[in-house]
Amino acid sequence: MSVDLNLLVVDDEEAICEGCRRIFERQGFHVTKTSDAEQGLSLAGSNDYAAVLLDIKMPKMDGIQFFERLRATKPNVPVILMTGYPSVPNAVAAIRLGAAAYVTKPFTEEGLVATIESV
Repeated sequence: MSVDLNLLVVDDEEAICEGCRRIFERQGFHVTKTSDAEQGLSLAGSNDYAAVLLDIKMPKMDGIQFFERLRATKPNVPVILMTGYPSVPNAVAAIRLGAAAYVTKPFTEEGLVATIESV
């Protein structure tokens, strides 16, 4: 399958992962999902994705730490940060790391699809 149709969703809430999977598979994407940040980082490092949808607030490793580590090995993969806790420091970190987008939860299906299409 073309890398253009592969997405990785990393969120500690399984409901968000599953929701994203359903939304994007209906759009023709192949979605890999994980609720474990370490596993997500391993997947992102060893596979090619059109984009990574990444939660900011996760246990063990937050999304910003994940993003920093991912940039060391995959500097060009688009990352869309998702958060239910928007803050100025997180937004600044997202911009500094080159996030493709910053999405606040709850999000709409239409909004999320439009974000991916713009990336």
